[in-house]
Amino acid sequence: MTRRRLIGLAGLIVLAGTVPGIATPAPGISPKLASCPGGPPAVAVDIGHDLTAKGAQSARGRGEFHFNRELAHSIAAALARAGARPVLINAEGDRLSLKARVEQINRTNPALLLSVHHDSVQPHFLQTWEVNGQTLDYSDRFSGFSLFVSRRNPQASASEQFARAIGEQLTSKGLRPSLHHAEPIKGENRPLLDSTLGVYAFDGLAVLRGTRAPAVLLEAGCDQASQ
Repeated sequence: MTRRRLIGLAGLIVLAGTVPGIATPAPGISPKLASCPGGPPAVAVDIGHDLTAKGAQSARGRGEFHFNRELAHSIAAALARAGARPVLINAEGDRLSLKARVEQINRTNPALLLSVHHDSVQPHFLQTWEVNGQTLDYSDRFSGFSLFVSRRNPQASASEQFARAIGEQLTSKGLRPSLHHAEPIKGENRPLLDSTLGVYAFDGLAVLRGTRAPAVLLEAGCDQASQ
């Protein structure tokens, strides 16, 4: 199977794992993946953050890591149904340095890497509300998905192809990208490579930069939204 075909297929599978009710695509794909030279391709699914540094707290007080882990398991299941070999990175939520995370990914020698995250907003966009007696932050200003690639990844062009393939599948089902990461403000101002598909460059992201395979980071939605 060509890399272009694998990237396109992976985009479909990510859609199946991300959007409830969408079946894993195309009967008969599994034998094609299984018959790849060297066996089914490995796809690393990196679970963003960990149980110690849980990432952004949601509008209802839940750590981002838990959302990331649930979605990563869903995507991995869709990959397995399609005949790929998903490799979950840090499924136990151990505290990992970025260097150790990259080393773990590269040891699996994946054909592709997808790092799964949920989005947050800059502090000045946050408001507060009461949830079960707690005062928590929330923001309904932004919604939608975002996809990031590093142009310093050794396979930057293929990384961008992978991101576009995911974006095409998500937008085909009516999901919209979030464009707020391109705003010219502190903490954002990311180069927007494709406004229709929500693809950004974030060259310094260690996991994307250091992984040898084509790599994409998915921000699946804003966990600080009230809904």
